[in-house]
Amino acid sequence: MTWKIEAILRALGSITPKRLIVYMAEEAFVVLVVIAAMLMIASLFAIALVLFSEVARFGFLWLKVKVVRIAGLGHDQFAHREAVANASPRGVNTPTSRHS
Repeated sequence: MTWKIEAILRALGSITPKRLIVYMAEEAFVVLVVIAAMLMIASLFAIALVLFSEVARFGFLWLKVKVVRIAGLGHDQFAHREAVANASPRGVNTPTSRHS
């Protein structure tokens, strides 16, 4: 076990400042690439969430209009026919109205 520690210490001692700078630059680059990838994934998830919510809202509104139109078609159609059949013209004296 001690020979492993000695080998590690010799390897660390053999690192020149120039090699250490290159190693640190590579590590910094890798960290920046990982951070950029995580930010891209998070932003894509946020964009997908906003688009999904907008599409769902639009879809539910469209569906509501269609359901109301289908459900209300029969009732409105018959109510309109009944109102037209029972309508009397305005301004015309009807038998029930009396003017003095």
